Parts: sequence; C-alpha cells; structure tokens
Amino acid sequence: MKKYKHLVVEISGICNAKCKYCTTGIKNINNIKNGGVLSKDDFIKAIDYILENNFFDKENGQLELFSWGEPFLNNQLNEICSEVSKRKIHYRLSTNASVLKYLDNENIEYLDDLCISISGFTEKSYKKIHGLDFNHVVSNIKKMSDHLRNCGYEYKIVMNFHVYQFNIGEIELAEKFCEENKITFIPHVAYLADFKYFNDFLLNKMDYKIMKEASQELMLGIFDDLNEKFDEKYICKQKNSLILDEYLNILPCAFLTSNNSLGSLFEFKTVEEIENVRESVKECETCYKSKAYYLVNQDKYFLYGYKKPTNKHLFVSPHIYINKGYGYSEENTLYDKNMSLNENGVITCKFEIPEEVISVRLDPIERSKCFIKNINIADENGNTVEFKPINGSILSNKNNHITSIYFDNTDPQIDIILSKKQKPKMLIVDMDIEKIL
Repeated sequence: MKKYKHLVVEISGICNAKCKYCTTGIKNINNIKNGGVLSKDDFIKAIDYILENNFFDKENGQLELFSWGEPFLNNQLNEICSEVSKRKIHYRLSTNASVLKYLDNENIEYLDDLCISISGFTEKSYKKIHGLDFNHVVSNIKKMSDHLRNCGYEYKIVMNFHVYQFNIGEIELAEKFCEENKITFIPHVAYLADFKYFNDFLLNKMDYKIMKEASQELMLGIFDDLNEKFDEKYICKQKNSLILDEYLNILPCAFLTSNNSLGSLFEFKTVEEIENVRESVKECETCYKSKAYYLVNQDKYFLYGYKKPTNKHLFVSPHIYINKGYGYSEENTLYDKNMSLNENGVITCKFEIPEEVISVRLDPIERSKCFIKNINIADENGNTVEFKPINGSILSNKNNHITSIYFDNTDPQIDIILSKKQKPKMLIVDMDIEKIL
C-alpha cells in the first residue's frame, strides 16, 4: 500500500517579504490578503490523522513545515516542532531570518536542516527582492547558527542564495560569511516561483512588462539548457508528496496554493481516495504541456566561483530498493536517516534487510551523474558483499573487488548480489560520492 514519503504542512500562510517573483510576495506587493496561521492543536489533529490512516511513511519520509509562507511568524513554532520530534519524524524548516527564534534543544535532533532564503549580500541587492532589513537578517542568521552549533549541530543551517543578474558579484561575500559561521552555502539560480508566471513564461504567454523586468534580473536561459535534457520518462516528484495548506486542505502539489484545494484532509480515508481526486486536476494538464513539472524539480545550482558544500548529506540520499517477488517499487525503499560522514568524506549507511527479500538494488543518489570511490558493502558480520553497477562504468578494482564507479546518467543503480546460502540481515555501505552537476 502506497504511503507518501514527502509531507508538507504549511504552518504559516503569511509572509512579510515582498519577493516579486514569488506567489506570496506578489500578493504582498498588490496588497492581497495572504492566508492564516496553523495552531498547534490543529497540527496535532492533522499529523495524528495522517499517521493513523497510513498516509505518510514516517520511517523513511521527511516533513516540511513550510510552503509559501514564513513559518517563523507562527508563534507556536517550537510547540509544533516539539510535536514533530515526539513522533520521531525528520523535518525541515525554511525562513527568511527576519524573525529571530531559537528552536528548543530537544527539537533539533530530528531537524534535517534549517534553510535560509536570501536574495543578495548587500543592502542594495537584498532590498530589490526581499525588501526586508538586510543587516537585521544577517545578525539573526549568525545568532541562529551559533545556537545550533552550541547544541552540537554544525552546518544544519543552509543558506539558499538566490542568484540574480544583479548579485553575482556578491556570491563570494556570502560564501565567506557561511564558512566563518559554519553554514552550508548553496547558490541557486532564482526563477519564477509562481505557477501562472512560470507557465506563462514557458508557453510564451507572459505579460510583456513582467517579462521585460524578469529578463533583466533573472537568468531565464537556464531553462533552455534544462529543456534540452528533458526526460519523457520523468515522473513528477509531487506524485509522492502530500501537501497541506494552513487550513489543512490537500493541494495537488507544492507549486499550487489554497485556491487549488482538493478538499479537507479529513474528507479522505485512504491514499487511493486522494490519488483518485488528483487525477482530475486541470492545472496538471498545463504543467505537462509546458514541461514545468520537469523543469521546476531540477537542481538549479549556480556553479560560477562555487565550491562544493561541506555537508555532503544535503546532496546525496543513498537508498535501497528491495524486491519481495513483485519487482522494485517506491513503496519498498529503505533510507538511513542516521547516515554518518567521516573526516575523509566517506558516507556510511546501514540498512536492515527483511528475510523475504529476493533481490536488492542500491541507488546512491537521485537525479544526478556521480563518481563513487572507496565503495565497500558488507553484511552485519563485516563480510564483504559483492555488487556491480547496473548502468555505470567500473573505474578501479582492488583484490578483485570494485572500488570506484562512474555513472554518466541521472539514475545511478548498483546491483547487490545476495548469497543464496545466507542472506544478510543488514547491509553496511561505505562510499565517497561526488555529485556531478
């Protein structure tokens, strides 16, 4: 039975920024009222309903407590995070850092990362998009980073630096700041973060005035490059996502808003019921026609003068598919949320393997080419387990065992060869993965 691995709950539908290419910012600029704020009690009611009805795979999934709003404007943020942590759910937060709040220590263990969105690293650039107090925001980022570091969690803050034509020269300033404050720095090319804007642009229907301004500030050419790599077999990742607005209505995807609600969460009893209603969403037709469903979900990293982030956990997600006689599927996938990274850059993942498994496949990374070195797979007793790349090239061997592999495709797969005599109860995977952007 299908469970969603990605859960989004909007705990604040309001935002104080005026980003002109973002759905919420557009409303703020035009003085259109934004949404409300989700209470702790309503959140508890929703999350327990989701778990009781098996909507979400909490063991292998991740919860995001944000979508279009600013979660730190919710006065019960810590209380909500506490409820998430009590249920041992891994979660993410995102903020513009205009409001300073410290997460309680007990709420940090299950926090995968706190993402800071920033649109420049000078007052002039930052004002063009976010329109908030730049110096105040920088001060808050430092304090938040210090707090997490003092709690023993370095690099859990991620700076998502939105790259525009006017702030390219500020990338090094921002990166240096992040290095000094133990923040993971990831520059992304800014885009049209609004369903209508983005689809109008892709379908050549965009208003001339908006298009002119966007072409002077955004790097829209990146979508021509991404379009050349379009994969007709690509399945929109929103298909495995459950999205709730702050009123606990189900949305078809994270790119849409409360105006596109499928109905209240509590109207649905099964995942199948949700999927059936999703089939009739008209916006999906527009999205598929424009290829927005593919383009919006691609990594849009900006590579100019950019070093690979210190925290590799944000770039890789090794997982194992298990075949119990019905082939491989998303429903039978294992992740290790506690994977570790040593000082030499080697990731270690541990996967418990059910007895009834017939075959096992390791996918070291999603949607990216990669180079893997120092790879070793062992069972719970330390015995070496044989493996071979399904769609990659072996670059080196040591003592008749593969040690490095190159994948020149965006769906790397490794076949793990199980012993017919005694199948392992656990697989321990060590490897150094370098993502090729």
